[in-house]
Amino acid sequence: MTVEEEDYQLYLDEATYYLKKLGLTDKEVASRLEQTQAEIRKRNRRHDSRIRSGLIKYSDSDRTFWKDLISESEGDVKITFVRNDGFYHCRRSDLEAMDGTALMEIFDASKHFLNLDPNYHHGFLEGKSPVGFDPLALAREIKQAVMLIEQILQQRAKQESFKEPR
Repeated sequence: MTVEEEDYQLYLDEATYYLKKLGLTDKEVASRLEQTQAEIRKRNRRHDSRIRSGLIKYSDSDRTFWKDLISESEGDVKITFVRNDGFYHCRRSDLEAMDGTALMEIFDASKHFLNLDPNYHHGFLEGKSPVGFDPLALAREIKQAVMLIEQILQQRAKQESFKEPR
């Protein structure tokens, strides 16, 4: 086995172990990693054995990495937005859980930020950035947050219009 193949196997073992720790079933992990359930059980035992023997250490940062990867793959993306007192980050699910007042505050502050940026008005946020450097990254992130919040608010408005009057 080459070094690359061995690294790949260790990577799959780690992925299996942490995905299982995050509560995914053998079947779910097997589907995501395109492995059999028997192979998933074997990989999980192998990685657990390495941890118990002290060959490697359990890592909260590795667990967080795999948790973030799951969230991203399921569409629960990280969002950067503006509030009146600074920049913040959260996940889409966090925005969806906020009440309308908080969402409107974020929406208004983020729109205000974009309106102050001449790049926004001239369409530069839609173009490609220079290779290896993106001076407009923050503005692009804020624009994404504004569009997402607008989407959430529109969905809520539709849901409210379909509710039966009491």
